[in-house]
Amino acid sequence: MKILFIVRESELAASASAMLASAEHVVELVQNFSMARQIAWLVHDLVILDLEVDSNEAMGLLRDLRAISPHTPLLVLIPRFSLCDCVTATESGADEFLAKPFLLEDFLARVQAAVVRSREG
Repeated sequence: MKILFIVRESELAASASAMLASAEHVVELVQNFSMARQIAWLVHDLVILDLEVDSNEAMGLLRDLRAISPHTPLLVLIPRFSLCDCVTATESGADEFLAKPFLLEDFLARVQAAVVRSREG
């Protein structure tokens, strides 16, 4: 499965990408939003977006990603559990969200579930 992973935090990028690769996923890691917009047109089975710092810019990117690829599952990582962030992310096009910090095993399970649901629907 080909995954577009948009994350600025280096430690998260390294650990989550390694776990995805060990599960035989092809990970395209992007660490800035402008590059993400440039490659979003390529086909991906899943997009993972980390909202960490600039949530206004990230929500705009989330809406753009949904418009570009309306059927690709979008998993959003939020910096902490915030009902406001969850609601805004869902309204902007996220299919699922995961609050940080999280267990990498939970992250991988949600990735797998998102792809299975997209293939069934």
